[in-house]
Amino acid sequence: TPQLAANAQFAKVLAIEEGRHGIRCNCVSPSITTGTRAYDTVMARDYSRELFTKAASKARLGVADALDVAYTVAFLSSRLAARTTGQVVSVNGGVSIA
Repeated sequence: TPQLAANAQFAKVLAIEEGRHGIRCNCVSPSITTGTRAYDTVMARDYSRELFTKAASKARLGVADALDVAYTVAFLSSRLAARTTGQVVSVNGGVSIA
């Protein structure tokens, strides 16, 4: 989507501009995420449930849950990712590459 592309590009530009000050910037891009209010809302409606169920079937590693996203954010915020910047990490079980 255009919004995802704009956010990804913004993260990369910010990583370049602020990297000289030792500031890292990364972007986490979840898709369908179980265990969230948004998921419950989407799945409560027939039309959106049908769309998301179809998309979820393409998640070869399974649909991500809220902890999957949280662990990714924690990793990117940690010392373990000290040299990681300007990246977009898709936490979606493979939906975006299907």
